[in-house]
Amino acid sequence: MYVAASYEKDLQKLSSYAVVKDADVPLLCKINFFVRWTPCDLRCALECDRCPARYFCIVELYERTIWEAHTTPNVRLSYLNRVVPTGVVRAFPLEAISQLCFLIRVGGKDYIACPVNDLEIE
Repeated sequence: MYVAASYEKDLQKLSSYAVVKDADVPLLCKINFFVRWTPCDLRCALECDRCPARYFCIVELYERTIWEAHTTPNVRLSYLNRVVPTGVVRAFPLEAISQLCFLIRVGGKDYIACPVNDLEIE
């Protein structure tokens, strides 16, 4: 389940971090908000369930950076990325979200981890 950062209450059980695909390019991000958009006026949108609606996520993009593990420089792991926020905020359709991720803070540095096994639940 994807949760927007604006809704998180228990940070140990929920995550608002994800991978979104932009033209098949995977981007790491923090989901800030979910937005429902409809071309109907506000009264109709609130009262009518027949209005066509689209759903979007408003995200802040994160940039991957080179990092060192156990004195090995330039570590690249597909499931763990050292990241820094870019300050770039974008909107994506919900269908662009491809994977839930988790933020890990260690020694003042941020890492975004993606699950390596999505077939089992621990």
